[in-house]
Amino acid sequence: MDEKRQKLLNLLEKLKFPMLPKEAEETISKMSDDDVDYLIEAYSDVDNYENVLDDYVRSVDPEGYDKLSKEYRQKLAKIKEDNDYKMEKIQEEEDVELDALESKAEREMEEKVSEQEKDVDEVVQLGDDLYSTLSESSGEGSAPPSE
Repeated sequence: MDEKRQKLLNLLEKLKFPMLPKEAEETISKMSDDDVDYLIEAYSDVDNYENVLDDYVRSVDPEGYDKLSKEYRQKLAKIKEDNDYKMEKIQEEEDVELDALESKAEREMEEKVSEQEKDVDEVVQLGDDLYSTLSESSGEGSAPPSE
């Protein structure tokens, strides 16, 4: 991710957008450079405005500021909880998918090993048959040498 897109991603995180990090990265990566520049400018202005407003309210009405700040933190905690739940569900789905792929790969490897063992057994049998045939034709009639 280039520097501009990373800056936009950081602004989204700082402004507490209710968006999963993976969703934000995917969305930002698909945006044009002009859109990214526009959003950086707009969200930077919003961030600056929030900082100035925050300082002003804190100086004018400290108790009101504390109350609003507490409510805001509670809302953010709820959003974080919801996002964590979504991330957990996504992780569970990915784990199930990964487990299924792992099981499939294991089965395929077992099938390949079984096929190879069968092929080796066939080659050994052909060797034994050939040795027997050669031994019988030469009159020896003995068993093939053991491995």
